[in-house]
Amino acid sequence: MSFEVKSQVVAISIDATGSTPVAIDQKGQPLALSSKFSENPNAMFFLWKDHSSIKEVEEINSKAKDFDVNYLSYCGGAYSSEWFWSKLLHLARTDQEVF
Repeated sequence: MSFEVKSQVVAISIDATGSTPVAIDQKGQPLALSSKFSENPNAMFFLWKDHSSIKEVEEINSKAKDFDVNYLSYCGGAYSSEWFWSKLLHLARTDQEVF
């Protein structure tokens, strides 16, 4: 029996207060558990305390100033490099195969 995770997904929610994202395959398995990506740090969990996306978070904070609504006021006044979207943008820019 073939099981695809995407057929079971009804919604996606992101809690940005403690993001530890990981790239997964179509079966929901972390890429780092496959032989192809086992040595690739970008396929492993990005721990919440990872700050590799400093450039991306600076861009997010700058762009946020262009909106009519101050969305940053809902997260302490500034977006953090510890959070999901900056990490995802960093991954998109640094490792397209994992992304």
